[in-house]
Amino acid sequence: MKSLIGFWLLGLASFAGSACYREVSIPVKTDFSVKAVNGNFTPPATLEITNLSTGADTYQWTFQGAAPASSTDKTPVAIKYATSGSYTIKLVASNVDGEQDTKEVTVKIGEKLAPAFQFEVIDNLYPPVTVKMKNLSAGGDRLEWTFEGGSPATSTDANPSVVFATPGTHKISLKLFYGTFAQQKDTTIVVDKALAPAFDYQLSPEDYDEEAPLTLTTQNQTVGGVSYTWSAEGGSLTTPTSKETAITFQKEGTYTIKLDASNSKTNRSVTRTIVVKPNRNLYVLTDVKLGINSAQKDVGCFLSTSQNRVFKSSDVLTAKEGAAIDVVFFGLNPSFTYNRFVSPAEAGSLIFDDIPGAQPVRFVNVIENCETCSPVTDDQFAQVADDSWLKTLTIPEQEETVGFSNKKVPRLILFQTQDGRKGIIQITRFVEAGASSYIICTIKVMKQFR
Repeated sequence: MKSLIGFWLLGLASFAGSACYREVSIPVKTDFSVKAVNGNFTPPATLEITNLSTGADTYQWTFQGAAPASSTDKTPVAIKYATSGSYTIKLVASNVDGEQDTKEVTVKIGEKLAPAFQFEVIDNLYPPVTVKMKNLSAGGDRLEWTFEGGSPATSTDANPSVVFATPGTHKISLKLFYGTFAQQKDTTIVVDKALAPAFDYQLSPEDYDEEAPLTLTTQNQTVGGVSYTWSAEGGSLTTPTSKETAITFQKEGTYTIKLDASNSKTNRSVTRTIVVKPNRNLYVLTDVKLGINSAQKDVGCFLSTSQNRVFKSSDVLTAKEGAAIDVVFFGLNPSFTYNRFVSPAEAGSLIFDDIPGAQPVRFVNVIENCETCSPVTDDQFAQVADDSWLKTLTIPEQEETVGFSNKKVPRLILFQTQDGRKGIIQITRFVEAGASSYIICTIKVMKQFR
């Protein structure tokens, strides 16, 4: 009986306790965080919201100046800002019991980043090059320069100066920041090669024998130069401060040519030596090839002894070049049955085109038939070392049209130019090569009549 009474009493107590229980609501606590995609708080900026609220059932978002302008989602989609400024993000969080809490966050959208700059090269692009930067950027709260190969290598100054000491291409970068987000602008500057003076020279066509008097023209090969000064003791210079100049040496000797080069930052010099040989007043041309008539295009039939140059029919002659031609070879056929040297002034009356500026030259093609000519032998020809013996030669006034064949080798031919220069041609070979047949000869002729 006692046990039944106790069980009834315990049940009654449990019922009474249950009737007194009351549900307690959880308080609303509003919280959220904001971050920008890629850390970019500049237009167009995209912000992502993370809802950290507790105890809420409904949410009311307000996004000042953004798209969308509001949302009731617990976690709204990314919001976008198209213009710079300070904007409020507001969240009102509520629950079913009517409790609510509010939080506001102000976000600052900076101006759109537009990195831009110019630079000014001080003096010139020869190393060392000083460059002054000018920042033209829009937006941003700080900047950073990077100078590849420059000194300094980096800078946070608005308008720094930098020095590039080595030649080549150098990258210049400007990184513009707003917070942690950055945009970069790049360009390059090319520093010229360092000053390296150098030159060569070319002899005038008439001085190929390197004998006095000799005239040469310098060929400036300097790298990194702006101004130049030439000097050559014992020589006469036409334009000593030009990039290139002509120099004449009247006498034999060893001469030093000096080039001083500058680019306003550096001065350097280089020298070359030239040996001018004694003047024998004699041109000696060896292994000269002159073609028969049909070879005038590919071998050439016209020769300038003063320039040691054979002209082909395809060459366009100036009057000056034509006046320098003093030997014309007429070869009838590849068998060399009839050949002779003719005056340049008479070339047009044969198979050749007229030579502009042509001068008359007398030839003795067959010395053995010339009773008034000075006797000449191959041994005498070989011993000619200057103009002294040539001056004594007797060459008749009238030229005969008699020719020669290839039966006699070597063959000697006398000639005299209109200005009195005397010379001898020695044919050493007749080369039969069809339409391109040619002769090979050695020629000795006075440079000047004196």
